[in-house]
Amino acid sequence: MPLRMLANEHLTEFLTALSDHRQLIGPVQEGSTHNFRPVSDPSELDFSYTMTVLPPSKWIYRNQEPLLDFQVGDPSSARMPAVAEPIALVGVHPCDIHAIRVMDETLSDTPADTAYMERRRRTIIVGYQCQTPCGEHAFCFDKGTHVAQIGFDIMMSQLENGCILESGSDQGDELMGEMEFLRNPTFQERQALAHTRENTVRQHKNRINGDLAKLAPALRDSIDGLLWEVVGRKCFSCGSCNIVCPTCYCFEVVDEVDCLLQEGRRIRIWDACQARNFAVVASGENFRPYSPERNMHRIFKKEVYVYDKYEMSACVGCGRCNRACIANINLIEIYNQVLGG
Repeated sequence: MPLRMLANEHLTEFLTALSDHRQLIGPVQEGSTHNFRPVSDPSELDFSYTMTVLPPSKWIYRNQEPLLDFQVGDPSSARMPAVAEPIALVGVHPCDIHAIRVMDETLSDTPADTAYMERRRRTIIVGYQCQTPCGEHAFCFDKGTHVAQIGFDIMMSQLENGCILESGSDQGDELMGEMEFLRNPTFQERQALAHTRENTVRQHKNRINGDLAKLAPALRDSIDGLLWEVVGRKCFSCGSCNIVCPTCYCFEVVDEVDCLLQEGRRIRIWDACQARNFAVVASGENFRPYSPERNMHRIFKKEVYVYDKYEMSACVGCGRCNRACIANINLIEIYNQVLGG
């Protein structure tokens, strides 16, 4: 479908149409921060946000996700909970669109994560092209995630008099085709879009002093270096980096049983590879007991393990971990040191 123009006066109508038979979830201001939250009134949404505390991918890969309902003592009674309601994630920045693509790739691999895939199938993604860097902690420009060409259903690019809409899927085509208030952009509006995109690139600056294509082999060479000991001594093992990361998906599973010991539910709960007891196995052995090992594992998972298997980095440069770390551990500094920058 060609580009379509959404005039400012039709924005509420556009968002209302997206919420038809779906729960609308988007960026909402909460004090001095923003987070993705369900809204009933589109006016609650704030597309001028820079970075949310938690990424929108957490609305697809939910904490405390029910996996099974069962009757105690009857394995044949196990049933998956009710199907998740459809949602529309709106205002998703390009880096977070890339993050959801990483989640799609890893969690659809055999054996597929059925709970995630069902929720993902019922999710439409409406991106919003940010025009300036999200702050000192972000390095999306280095990662090439400051723009997104795929991974969304509709992409919104803000102009002075409205938004240019671009479809990225058949579902996006269908949705936009149903909106009679959209029109073809004028030549001047297309020119304004091109200028805006050029200006977006000029606004971003490189933060990594080296070739990211060489990062994976450079990390392998760093295994026996002092870097991880230095980083590990700073780390409090609080797991903040894991919780805010848009591509972290480690979890544990617990069974909750009612007080009559008759019915139960199996639940998935987010876990954190930086936690001290994360790698404890049934025998009591902890095969990653020291903080330097855990920190090295986290970064290797993002830049080595996932890359080796899927040929994509699991770090999108959003900078949330840099901002959330109470010990001021910074991926930009680590990558620059590993690359010799």
